[in-house]
Amino acid sequence: MTKVKRPDIQGIRGLAIAGVLGFHLKETQFPAGFVGVDIFFVLSGYLMSSILARERSINLQVLWGFYTRRFKRIVPLYALLISILFIMVPLLLFAKDVNKFLSDVIWAAAFATNIHSVVEKTDYFAELYDSNVLTHTWSLGVEIQYYLIVPFVIAVQRLVGDRFSLSYLILLIAGTVNADAFQNVFAALRLVSIALTASVIVLGAVEERQSIMLSNRPIVYLGDLSYVVYLVHWPVVIMWKSYWDLHELPVKDILYCLLITFLISTLIHHTLEQFFIT
Repeated sequence: MTKVKRPDIQGIRGLAIAGVLGFHLKETQFPAGFVGVDIFFVLSGYLMSSILARERSINLQVLWGFYTRRFKRIVPLYALLISILFIMVPLLLFAKDVNKFLSDVIWAAAFATNIHSVVEKTDYFAELYDSNVLTHTWSLGVEIQYYLIVPFVIAVQRLVGDRFSLSYLILLIAGTVNADAFQNVFAALRLVSIALTASVIVLGAVEERQSIMLSNRPIVYLGDLSYVVYLVHWPVVIMWKSYWDLHELPVKDILYCLLITFLISTLIHHTLEQFFIT
């Protein structure tokens, strides 16, 4: 059965990708834009658990269907990105950056950029100033790793039953929230963004309560483009900076990067992405 997308959720996606774009293009002006990624995580958590919660049981057939749909939604465009970067990076980046790409791409192809960062003890915020076209793929690694565990999270929830569901939920939250987060302004902001996003999702379950701001066509369309925009924007920014030897982007160059990003994203969205969605 085909389900109609909630426009407010697409609107939340639109706001999230706008925050990420702001942070990556002009961090000094949009220092909190990185919470857009946290918002994407909340949306994935809600949508994936909702999909699985509709199933009568979590069996091999359900898992096969779940992972097949996720594969077709994410992997083809991601593989296309990496394939194009193999061509573009040697043409537009310096030799040291090409070597960095060749060492990083193996981890990125395995959706393990976040694990690589832990192993190498690299700082994501510091890498924003390196010519690394794959820095942004860490979040897709987290996403895929979440997909691997969420069926088991739902299965255990059903196993404990309604009586202990709340305790199970509290245990999960307690296991993922770091106490130090409350002592750090930016980390606390991530927690606030998560709580607000979850609240908007719950309120929007009733159509009459859905925000008009989140349901307007431009922001919903931006949400529709969000996955492709996320894939495309960072390589565009890095290659533009490298080609013109820029450390930060002036307003004119930001507009050029946005124009290139949205031209590519719109083309891919209305062709390849729609093909794989349908």
